[in-house]
Amino acid sequence: MALPSSGAISLNQMHTEVGGSSGTTASMNDSDIRGLANKSSGAQMSFNEFHGLFYNQRSFTFTCGYVSYTPAGSKFPVTYHGWDPAGYVTGTGNTIGSGSAQYVRYNGNRIIRILACVANVGFINVLSIVFDQVNPAFTLNTTTARPTLATLLSLPSGYVTDSGNTFRYNLNGGSGSSNTYLTAGTTRYSSILNYRDLNFPNTNNTTGTLPSSGSVTLTFS
Repeated sequence: MALPSSGAISLNQMHTEVGGSSGTTASMNDSDIRGLANKSSGAQMSFNEFHGLFYNQRSFTFTCGYVSYTPAGSKFPVTYHGWDPAGYVTGTGNTIGSGSAQYVRYNGNRIIRILACVANVGFINVLSIVFDQVNPAFTLNTTTARPTLATLLSLPSGYVTDSGNTFRYNLNGGSGSSNTYLTAGTTRYSSILNYRDLNFPNTNNTTGTLPSSGSVTLTFS
C-alpha cells in the first residue's frame, strides 16, 4: 500500500510502509525509509517528497485484447494477446487491451513503470513487457551481457506469474533467452521473455499464456 498522495505524512506511516511495526522507533535516515525516495545516508529530505511512494508493489493488472494481422512485407500473420495501448509491440494502429501505466517495485529496490504486456501467441508464446521511468537509472551496456528484468528489480526468484497460476515466465531466460534493451532513441525498455516455464504446476494442467480478453494480474517474484 502506497503512502498518501497528498496531505500530511507521518514518520510512523513511512515506517509501516517499509514493513516496520507501528509505534516502534524509526528515523528518516533509516536505510529502508530513505530508500523509499532513493536518498543516500545523511541526505536532506522533506516529508513532501514521500507522497505516493511505496516500498513493495510486485503486481500489475490490465485488461487483455487481441489483434491478428499480416505485417507489411511478410507472408505470415501474427497474433498478439495482452495490453498494448500505444502499439509499442503490436505496432501503430494495432493497439490492444486497456489499463493505465503502473509502477512496480520489489522491497525498496529499483522502481519501473509498466507500459505494456503482450504475448505473441504465434511465435513460441514470447512475452514482451515494455517499461520506462527506471529509478534509480542504470547504464545499459550493449557490448557485454545485458541485465535482465530480474536483475533490474533485484528479484529473488526471477519469475513473473499470472494470478490464475496458469503460466509462469522466467525473467532470467531459462532454456530460452531474456534480454533488456533500449528502444532506439528513447529511454523506453522492453524485456523479451522467450522462456515459458513448461514445468510450472499450473491449475489447469496446461501451460498457458495471456488470454485474448478479460482482466489479468501478473506478479513478480
